[in-house]
Amino acid sequence: MVGGSQDNCINIIHPGQSFWSVEIGGDGYGVAVDPNTTSNVYAIMNQQRFASDDGGVNWAGINNGIGDGLIIRTDHNNPAHVYTTTFQYIYESSNQGTSWSLLSPPAGLPGNVFDISFSRGALPTVYAPLYPGNSSRLWVRDGLTNTWYQRDSGLPTNSPVRKVIPDLLQANIAYALIEGFNSGNKVFKTTDRGQTWSNISGNLPDVPLSDLIPYPYNPNQLYLATEEGGFKTTDGGTTWVRWNSGMPESIQMTEMKALDSIAINGTFWVRTSTYGRGIWQRDISGDDASVGLSQEPGYIDAHLYTPHFNASNNSLLCNYQLSTSGKVEIVVYDLFGREVTTIVNETQSAGSHSIYKTLSTLASGVYLCTLKVNGVSGITEKFIVSR
Repeated sequence: MVGGSQDNCINIIHPGQSFWSVEIGGDGYGVAVDPNTTSNVYAIMNQQRFASDDGGVNWAGINNGIGDGLIIRTDHNNPAHVYTTTFQYIYESSNQGTSWSLLSPPAGLPGNVFDISFSRGALPTVYAPLYPGNSSRLWVRDGLTNTWYQRDSGLPTNSPVRKVIPDLLQANIAYALIEGFNSGNKVFKTTDRGQTWSNISGNLPDVPLSDLIPYPYNPNQLYLATEEGGFKTTDGGTTWVRWNSGMPESIQMTEMKALDSIAINGTFWVRTSTYGRGIWQRDISGDDASVGLSQEPGYIDAHLYTPHFNASNNSLLCNYQLSTSGKVEIVVYDLFGREVTTIVNETQSAGSHSIYKTLSTLASGVYLCTLKVNGVSGITEKFIVSR
């Protein structure tokens, strides 16, 4: 496993190791591993590209005349090709980064490339969401025609595309994740390489999304990473449930990866990275969709936004959203875990709520605000008092 962590280098854990080792110092960004020859590893550090052919022991620069970048990827071909981006340009290499050829149009795409992903097959379709601020949000290089098209028709017009995740087996299927807050418009599916999109957001709460894993052995089974933990569907996106057991309730996921060992030992792992340099994994091969959906224990279907303290009038503003009615408690703690005050303690209906609370005795510092519903605690946001 290889990971790039902000301000904390490129880190690798080798087979048989019980610890992560630092391989390249500096600011870690994108990483990639050749799926056919895992000793071939690629990484970006301080916006410069590096390659290793011995599993990360020795590294060599592979920028070779192209500008700085943050993204590096490999596809599923054998031998695997390597891809990277520089602003509005996408480059491809068939020789481990020794030389690069332009994959995007000669004039570049209409905006800076935010992410790239590839479908399966000998003629992979390339998905390239653009950075927020562009009227064109998603460009696709159709693997059947090797031509670039704008293919965001049917996606929300008021939000950029964060990422497109191709299906692990079917080349025509992919899933688009919508950036930021956009209630009811979170996940979209295409079955024709982006020509049309259908909304499969279902009952997902309005939280920012990070990544998604389609389970290749059941087309209706999807696993979703968000900034409020994991969610799962077994009916193609009509109904989503919490999928977070074993992790802290308020965890923020950043990426998800699949490790398919079904043919080897009958296991299929989902691995996710989180804020705070965490790596978590879970074997989903035992998940049985026929059992039906149920919420995992300890989940509350609600959202607490970051509280805001106004020092001019000593008031704390809390905005929160409830999917169902219930007994609501909002409690403020200091960083030692001591209860400072209770802001809300009553039964409330589903929907959006705002509460102002005068807290004139709070000293300057950092505090934690926790939302509880029906006695279940799990959503905590911090706020700062500055006088």
